[in-house]
Amino acid sequence: MVLVPQGMSYAQIATLPPQYGLYSSFVGVLVYCFFATSKDVSIGPVAVMSLTVAQILGVMDSQYPGKWEGPLIATTLAFVCGFIVLGIGLLRLGWLVEFISMPAVSGYMTGSAINIVAGQVPGLMGITGFK
Repeated sequence: MVLVPQGMSYAQIATLPPQYGLYSSFVGVLVYCFFATSKDVSIGPVAVMSLTVAQILGVMDSQYPGKWEGPLIATTLAFVCGFIVLGIGLLRLGWLVEFISMPAVSGYMTGSAINIVAGQVPGLMGITGFK
């Protein structure tokens, strides 16, 4: 019930059309059902990745204005990230994640949450002119 509006809102955070949030909501689950290792893992779009995609799209648009569309960049980014994760899995390098400290992960997640909330305040308050 929550996945449809959640996926659409994450697509808007990533500055993509809402249908891309719907695509990312079911494709990950569809692929994961073939390679499942746990029934308790949550698969789908998340706010931090949506924010990161939005930042990458902004950088690409500022460096190469109008050359590529946002959905093309986001799709390419997804494939590149997928191949990196596939390579890490095939090379059995998952143990490297153990070296990322919990305070670093917690600080990154907290900062991202504050950034997302701050970005949504103008829309909630009806303020226009901010991007």
